[in-house]
Amino acid sequence: MGNSIAFSRDGRHLASGSSEQHIRIREIIDRSVQLCGSYGDHADQVRSLCFSHGGDILASGSLDTSIRIWDFANGVLRPLQVLEGHSDTVFCLAFSPDDEYLASGGLDNTLRLWRKTHDGYMPVQVLSEHTSWVNDVVFHPSGQMLFSCGSDNAIRVWELDENRFVERQAIKAHSAWVNALAISPDGTILASGGSDSCVRIWHEVNGLWREKTTLRGYAEGVFSLAFDPEGVYLATGSKDHWVKIWERVDEDFSLEKTLSGHTQCVFSLAFEPHGLMLATESSDRQIKIWPIRRG
Repeated sequence: MGNSIAFSRDGRHLASGSSEQHIRIREIIDRSVQLCGSYGDHADQVRSLCFSHGGDILASGSLDTSIRIWDFANGVLRPLQVLEGHSDTVFCLAFSPDDEYLASGGLDNTLRLWRKTHDGYMPVQVLSEHTSWVNDVVFHPSGQMLFSCGSDNAIRVWELDENRFVERQAIKAHSAWVNALAISPDGTILASGGSDSCVRIWHEVNGLWREKTTLRGYAEGVFSLAFDPEGVYLATGSKDHWVKIWERVDEDFSLEKTLSGHTQCVFSLAFEPHGLMLATESSDRQIKIWPIRRG
């Protein structure tokens, strides 16, 4: 359901939110973590965080229904803008690859698009096709497609057409809530995690996204997903406390390893931009940093 942890684009800092109204910025030096600053402008829990692809902007979404836009430089946040429009918790955020658009979704069942202008990000579109909570949103690497998922058990595929996103496909993707999405860096594979205790792998066939395979082995629902920067690994976090790392070869996946250490649901995870580390956050109020490759 969105991500409440995010690495800066240079991999030197980790932003986190979740159970408190503060955003915390931590510096990572040789895999040790040091708190740089804490920012409490939100009036309630911070549930979603996302850095722009340019790396100089952080967006945060909260239970207070607002989105805040921050300038980010050298581990320091400076408030720039407050975006209002959602009527309930903002669960998920995503910037388009060119940072032209910011997408947001939440408990008000809407997916909202904000466009970059000289005056900041301004509202341009409200998409209300989901019939329940919008739990996650991701842009295709081309910037021409957007994927959203929700508690209506559906994935919706949106296509950019003359500066408007139009629905191209609606997929009844899982037999329970669809909690998380991840798109491979090459744009050929979409992964979805559901409360039906599985991850489904999708690929595009003749212009439509079709299920390729299902990854099983979970005792409870899957709540977080992320591909590494090279698209070799898919990390998953689930309510059964486990973090699983799947290795991808073409469109096939095999379980590489299972990471244990959390004691409750792993609801957020993020790869460091060079693929050296994975950060995970859990309902046990712990953030863990896992080495993935030797740097």
